Amino acid sequence: ALLFYWCTFYIVIYRKFAVARPILFVGKKNGEVANIIEKQNCGYMVALGEDEELAAKIVAMWKDNEKCKNFGLNGRKLLKKSYDRHHALQGWRKILLSP
Repeated sequence: ALLFYWCTFYIVIYRKFAVARPILFVGKKNGEVANIIEKQNCGYMVALGEDEELAAKIVAMWKDNEKCKNFGLNGRKLLKKSYDRHHALQGWRKILLSP
């Protein structure tokens, strides 16, 4: 079940990157996805339970279309650079061949 969740979650992120959409991630701020979003400047992160911050980020995204466009383009660049088909197949190979 954990592998299914992990794969499904990353498929959602990759799809957002593929169509150059900004990410609004709600979860652990010190996790892998949050680190990617922060380092690559492709969206916002909000910790679980931070309702006011989430609302503020939604409003910020709604008001600043140019920033959202740049977030999306940054995600697209990241996808092409680091998560293309070759990288994805290498990741699956590692998972499937692990003991």
